[in-house]
Amino acid sequence: MAHQAHNIAWHALTSNLKFYSPKSPSKDKPTNLYFQFNPNQTDDIRHFAISFAKNIREHTACERKKYLARFDVPNEDDVLLTDATTQKISPLVYKWRHRYHWDLAVPSETKSLTSPSLRRLCTHNDGFRCRCAIPFQERKVSSFLRQYTSNRCYEFFKLNTEAFYNIELVKTLLLYREMEPILRVCAHPNVDIEEWQSQAQCYCEVYDAGWDIVYESALNAYLCLNILYEFPALWDSTSSSSKLADYRSTKLYQRTLRTCTYSTCTSEIAKYPHRAFFGISDDQFKFGQNNMPDIYSIHSAGKYFEDEKNFPYGLAPIEDFLSSKKHEVEYLPDIFAVAVVRDVLRLKSLPEELVYDVMERADYTVKRRLIYPDDPFHPGNRDELQRYLKYCWQLVVNCNMMAEELEVSIEWDDLIYKFLSTFLSSPGGRKIGSFYLFD
Repeated sequence: MAHQAHNIAWHALTSNLKFYSPKSPSKDKPTNLYFQFNPNQTDDIRHFAISFAKNIREHTACERKKYLARFDVPNEDDVLLTDATTQKISPLVYKWRHRYHWDLAVPSETKSLTSPSLRRLCTHNDGFRCRCAIPFQERKVSSFLRQYTSNRCYEFFKLNTEAFYNIELVKTLLLYREMEPILRVCAHPNVDIEEWQSQAQCYCEVYDAGWDIVYESALNAYLCLNILYEFPALWDSTSSSSKLADYRSTKLYQRTLRTCTYSTCTSEIAKYPHRAFFGISDDQFKFGQNNMPDIYSIHSAGKYFEDEKNFPYGLAPIEDFLSSKKHEVEYLPDIFAVAVVRDVLRLKSLPEELVYDVMERADYTVKRRLIYPDDPFHPGNRDELQRYLKYCWQLVVNCNMMAEELEVSIEWDDLIYKFLSTFLSSPGGRKIGSFYLFD
């Protein structure tokens, strides 16, 4: 049963879909779920969207009641991130500072005055010159009030590096469901988080720097897997191994998998939880790069199309889709492998803090949550799938909570329509037609 089936009208949507796998899939006719254009399809989709948006609003209101109804305006010198919160999020902050290619990623040894620390709290007063994941100054309210500066091409990191670091911290708090510091800083009249909702390095680049990528990635994964839940013939034990009836070979699943996990984008933070669930390494899917076998590539004038619109989703079986150097990039330990290594270090009589510090510095953390890899609907992955769907839903709700605190409206109907028209298919490319939740 789909997640929250009692509140969201999944069947109203999926009753208008049918699985179709051509003998020779192509860009125009991929293996996918197709709209059937039944007489009531438009009304059914609208009913689904209304129920979905209504459920977000209701859950947002419920979650908001867990915190103070009104937060006082904080002083700029107040410490916003508590010691506990800082220690909780530091490993992920340390990870993305190493991943990024910008001035604040990993300061060079010549600039560094101190030794790096993961779980020990920063006590330095040298700003970003120390190598701590979260410098002490960056825990204060003042750092979260940095303003976005409009920039021309190639000037994003020159003008917005420190502000970008701050918004990456906000996204990290969202991933860890640490909402109180976010709600506290949103009470300040000078907070500029709204300006960072949708941002790019410049106007001619992909908009992949804002916090909208957090809820869009979570929403897309949530929609994809719940829609597939309504088609058990594609994943149950009697048919999941069939090449003609495998949900993993659909454009819907493959596009979701890749777009929720790809790398080489301005901000990769939103991709981390999805990589961990699907078992995708940090460099497996690179934005704008097609590593699939040539027989699936789409050509024009002898050149490969590598953009998202023309990527060959739904053309290849899952084995070929995942063939892009999956096992050559890095080993992806699951929760059991991590537990074994942790126990071995403990047997060496290392202090508990040092055990975690060693594992995190070696980046030996859980990178694959599925017990049975590459198959979320495997019966042995059922519990993990349910936890993941719940987590994605919570991200959507928490992003909506932050938006409401900023008096920003997220247009969930537009996002749902965008997903349905982009990830699902229609006979002959027929448009499903736009819809509005409120006329």
